[in-house]
Amino acid sequence: MEKELNLIQKNTSFISDDSRMLLIGSFVNLWDEEYIARTFEKLGWYVKRLEASKTSLEDVLQEIETKKYRFLFTVNRQIQGNFSEILGKIKTVFWLFDLYCGTPREVDFNFNPRFRCDYVFSTDGGHQAEFLQSRISHYVLRQGIYEEDAYIGESKEHLKSDIVFVGTFSSALHVRRREMIEDLQNTFKENFKWWGQSGANEIRGPELNDLYASTKIVVGDSAPSPNYWSTRIYDVLGRGGFLIHPAIEGLEKEFKYYKHFVPFEYGNFDDLKKKIEYYLEHNRTRENIRKSGFKFCKKNHNFKSRCIKLLETINEL
Repeated sequence: MEKELNLIQKNTSFISDDSRMLLIGSFVNLWDEEYIARTFEKLGWYVKRLEASKTSLEDVLQEIETKKYRFLFTVNRQIQGNFSEILGKIKTVFWLFDLYCGTPREVDFNFNPRFRCDYVFSTDGGHQAEFLQSRISHYVLRQGIYEEDAYIGESKEHLKSDIVFVGTFSSALHVRRREMIEDLQNTFKENFKWWGQSGANEIRGPELNDLYASTKIVVGDSAPSPNYWSTRIYDVLGRGGFLIHPAIEGLEKEFKYYKHFVPFEYGNFDDLKKKIEYYLEHNRTRENIRKSGFKFCKKNHNFKSRCIKLLETINEL
């Protein structure tokens, strides 16, 4: 907490009368872009929210022309009209959270005008050369745990399980994920629960904290790409879950293996199952790792520090 306060004090240059931003996103749910808006507000910014599905190009241009904003912030949500007409009229920032390089999404580099923003932030730290080749002003910015979500939930009887996976699969990127889930189902039977595939099994918000407090082991996954990982690792550790996650290149710089979470070789389901069986039996060791991962993630990988880094980047450069 002391480190975080020092960071905020260091960045008092961001807190001024003209610290105003436009934010295009969806704000119906906290877990969409509302948590981004609230984080910037806690850093002293006035955030004008523009609900993407109800916003036209004319709405954005009118805001830019009639009011003073330091920059326009957007995620990958569509407005009514051509976003490219906004470029050049205000400093623009695009933050994306999915993997694009090496996937069918990569064609968006040529067709999505958001990639022509002044600053493009993403969680992909393994393809800087490709971004530069596509003339994208790309900067790596990891995700993190939103501070209000960083707490230990309550163990609930209806959520209790030995092993869980939380998430979906819907594309060629997740072939191995489907295989992993099926293997875990076949091996651990009723001791394994898959949350998130559809309907009543979707779980969000405070109930997710309670799920991790009711579960011995959370199995993680991420698209196979060097120096890229999804928000899942922050979301699980930051909510107090014990996590077994693929050992992705670069992740060892973010967390310490076997201290904050347990790694397994990507795609090696035998390795994964051996580690699940081991940590199901060693309760004290599992609990120590869970507590250590929670404290470390909450302190070092919170979303407020990510937003500060974003502000530092667009201000200093």
